[in-house]
Amino acid sequence: MARKLSLLVCRKPRTDAQRNRESILKAAKEAFTRFGAGASLDEIAKQAGVGAGTLYRHFPTRDALIEAVYRSELKKLAAAEHKFAETMPPKSRRGSQAYLKANAERKENLVPIRQAAGGKN
Repeated sequence: MARKLSLLVCRKPRTDAQRNRESILKAAKEAFTRFGAGASLDEIAKQAGVGAGTLYRHFPTRDALIEAVYRSELKKLAAAEHKFAETMPPKSRRGSQAYLKANAERKENLVPIRQAAGGKN
């Protein structure tokens, strides 16, 4: 019997799916800022203009949503830093970029966020 190998194809998300994801992240950031990590996920979905099923399809757990908001904000910070770094002398720019890169993906940075959400480290 011949075995079929299935290839994992990484496709760019559909435009509407990407728009929904961004709307959820925006609404979640606002909700977590106002109400803390215990903000209602149903209310976040409502504010994003999507159903609860869409929210859970993108973010299966509260922790996944909190982490995605964190990472989204970190990307914005990195973009702002990059723009700011262009105005700095090269030596200062390298130090600033190295610091941000070294700290951007450290799992330890997510521990307080997960703890605040009532999740595990």
